[in-house]
Amino acid sequence: MRHPHTEWTRRRLEDYVGTTETLTLEFKSCRALLGDDKKDKDAKMQEAAKDLAAMANEQGGVIIYGIEETKTGTGRRALRVEEGFPAGGAVSREWFLQFARDRVHPPLHGLEVVEVHLDDQHERFALVVIVPQAVGGARQTDDLLFWRRDAQGLRKMTVQEIEDIRLRGSRPQLVLSAFVLEATNSNNKQLDLKTQFRVHNPSSTTASFAVVTLALTRNTSAASKVVNEWRWLEVSDDWKVTRCVLSSGSSSYWSPITPGFTLVTEALTISTPFYSEIDPVRPRELGLARLDHDGGSDLYTLVLRYQADLASKIRLEPNPEGALPDRLGAAPVPPIICIGPQPH
Repeated sequence: MRHPHTEWTRRRLEDYVGTTETLTLEFKSCRALLGDDKKDKDAKMQEAAKDLAAMANEQGGVIIYGIEETKTGTGRRALRVEEGFPAGGAVSREWFLQFARDRVHPPLHGLEVVEVHLDDQHERFALVVIVPQAVGGARQTDDLLFWRRDAQGLRKMTVQEIEDIRLRGSRPQLVLSAFVLEATNSNNKQLDLKTQFRVHNPSSTTASFAVVTLALTRNTSAASKVVNEWRWLEVSDDWKVTRCVLSSGSSSYWSPITPGFTLVTEALTISTPFYSEIDPVRPRELGLARLDHDGGSDLYTLVLRYQADLASKIRLEPNPEGALPDRLGAAPVPPIICIGPQPH
C-alpha cells in the first residue's frame, strides 16, 4: 500500500487551480507563513494558528500553503501554484508541527504535514497540512479564544458550540465474533450449527446500537426460532442475506453497549452441506458478515472450521478496511454487504 504522503504531488496541486475553497479545503499563499519583520511574522503566526484551530473545530480538512488565491463573489478561488518555500529555509514540516504544538491547545493528535516537491531538484516545496477534526474538546489559540470556520470564514465560537465539541468524544470501536452453541452432522451430509453472534465493546465510549448483517453463499442457509429477531433482506440462488438490529425498540436483546460490555444476538442455526473431502482438511468460507454501529462499519469473512472445538467451529475473520473479493465462490458479492466502493 502506498504511503498517503506520496499521493500529494505538484500535479495534484495544479488540479486545484480554478476551484473554490470549501469548509474542508483552504488555499494559502506561502506569504501567510513568512513575515517581513518580527511584528508582521507574529501577526501571521496568530492568523495561521486561528486557521488551524478553526478547521479542527469544524470538520477537519486540508490547508495548502503554496497556492495563490483570489477573492470571488462566492468565496476564494485557487489562482496558481506558487514557487514554494525554499528547501532548508525557515519553513519545514518539522517547523510547522512544532508551531502547531506551541500555538494550538490542547495539541491536535493526528495532525499531518506534507512537503510537496515542486521541482525535480527538490529545491522548492509547498506545504500541505492535513487537519484532523477536534475530538474530546475544542481547540483554542494563544489569545485564549475558540475559533470556528464556517461558510462566512473565521468566527468566535459560542459556549454551546464549545460544549458540543466536548461531547463529540471518541467513536466506539466494536468487535463481532461468533460462538457455536450446538453442532450436528446429519448422516455426513449436512452441518447444522446453532450460533450466537457477540458484539463486544473494548473501547472507552458507549455505543447506542449495533446491526449484524450476514450474507450466506449458495447452499448455505440459516433459521431462527425467534420471530423477527433476524429478518431476511435478500434470498436468491447465490445469496441469502439476513439482518439483526440491536437497538432500542428493535430488539428485546438490546442494551446500551457500554465499555467492556458484550451484547449477544438471538441464536441463528446455520446449515451447510458437509463435504467429507474438504471440511475435515481445511477451512471453508460460508459467506460474509457486516457490523454497523455508532463508530462505523466492519466486514468479516464467515469461515467454517470443522476441526476446531465446538465454540470455534465458525470464525469471523476481519477484512481490513472493508476489503472483500469480487466473488466468493462463483457468486458476485451482493451490494448490501459492501463497505465503500462496490465491486464490479
